[in-house]
Formats: sequence, C-alpha cells, structure tokens
Amino acid sequence: MQKIFVIIIYIFSYMPFVILRLISLKIRIFNKLFFRYRYQVVLTNLRLAFPDKKEVEIRKIRRQFYRYFFNLIIQIIKSLTVKKSFIDKRVEILNPEVIDNLLLNYPSVILLSGHYNNWEWMGAKISLSYNQPFVAVYKKLSSPSFNKLISQARGRFGSTLINMDESIRYIIKHKDKSKIIGMIADQNPIVNESTSWLPFFEKEVPVFIGAEQIAKKLGYPVLFCNMKKTGNNNYSITFEIISEDSNNMKEGEITKTYFNLLEEQIKNEPSQWLWSHRRWKHRK
Repeated sequence: MQKIFVIIIYIFSYMPFVILRLISLKIRIFNKLFFRYRYQVVLTNLRLAFPDKKEVEIRKIRRQFYRYFFNLIIQIIKSLTVKKSFIDKRVEILNPEVIDNLLLNYPSVILLSGHYNNWEWMGAKISLSYNQPFVAVYKKLSSPSFNKLISQARGRFGSTLINMDESIRYIIKHKDKSKIIGMIADQNPIVNESTSWLPFFEKEVPVFIGAEQIAKKLGYPVLFCNMKKTGNNNYSITFEIISEDSNNMKEGEITKTYFNLLEEQIKNEPSQWLWSHRRWKHRK
C-alpha cells in the first residue's frame, strides 16, 4: 500500500504548482472538517509557547499553521522532480560570502536550522550554491518507503545523507575533508540521566548537543540558517554566525544561542514552524 502511495506522490510531483496548490487547499478543508491531523497537539503546543496570547489569537495561528503545513507537503512533493533552476529561482541566499570566508580559514562549517519554513529546499539550495559537499544529518523515518522517498529528494542535488546515529562517527572520520554540515537541531533527543536541558519558550526541554560537541572537538564554526518566506513558494536564507572560535565557547553556549535564535525566528512568524511535533512532551 505504501509503495502505491509513493507512486501517486511521484505523479503529483509533475503537476504544475497551480494545480498542487488547489489540491493543498482541498486537503486542508478536508482535514479541518473531518480528519483534524494533530489538532489538539498543535493547540496545546501553541498555548504552552504563548501563554499570554488570547485564545482567538492562538486559534488564528493554528489556522495559519495548517495552511503552511499542507503547502509545505506540496513543496516537498514538488522537489522530487524539479530541476536545479527551480530551486535557484525559489530560494535566495542573501549573504553567501559568510560561508565562503569561513571556509578560507576552517576545513568545514556546521549549519543549524529548525523545522521552520521549507528546510528541504534550504538543503537543496545550499547543495547547489557551494563547491564543498553538503552533508545533511537526518533522522530516519519509521516507514522504509517514505524514508527512501525523502532520501531520494534530499540527495537529488548532491547532498550526502548521514543518519543522526552515525553522524558524529562519520564527521570525525572525515574531519580533514572540507564540507558543509547541515543539522536540524530542534528535535527531541533520547532522554536519560546525561541529557542536557535548556529553556525554550521559557520551559525546560531536552536538547540535542551533537552539533556543539562536534564543533568544539574539531574547531568548526557554527552558523544559524535564518530562512524567511518572501512570497508564495519563495524564500530567502541569511546566515548568522553562532560561533567562529568554537573551542573557546563556554560549555552549552553554542546550543543555547541556537535555541535563542530559533525562538526569536518562530516568534517573528509563528505559523511557519512545525507545531505538530510534540516538543514539550518531556519534563526534566
């Protein structure tokens, strides 16, 4: 059944954006009337993140989120078959020289982002924009068919995909090869006695510190990818330096700065983050 669904997705990917947007609208209406995918999870997350907002504001953000969410799905489906020129037209890097300048002095850089706007197109754009290989660290999906589908989409423009569980070992092994390492670091890590916790929207959450560990061990600079929506299916990326001399950063400072920047990004445009993810399900 999953394989049939994958074939249908590929067929959809060849359709014009106008048709896909209409399909997205119909799915959103159907979801609102019948399915209500993670409606309560999204509502709970928004209430936790914005306790001072009135209920009418919370529900407005939720409506905007589902508009964004189903359009994101359409964009990701479209990326299965588009050409390089499509990504170049849709996504613009405003300060590409930041990475170029850092790579003159350091073998590699680490880029951190969140599940914000279209992180899939972000990875595709970075892969196409630099001579150095782009290594995308990802979390394997539970469904083999969909994991293969997403992996194919991510690797179409030259990205090297590394499972999160193997990422530290891989990066250290290839430490002398120049590369751009991309990580989406707002996911829940495994929670145990050694887990690190940081405030996120004024609530303690478990955080993934692998990026900071790699940066400090190998002396790699760390940047934040600030992706903004600039129009219908169009985005811009601005790189912000979190740390250049990572070895001299205090313990936890890189990760803390990343979460501060991510929180600020989300507050500026709340509907563009993946609220269907249960980010506050753990308690310290």
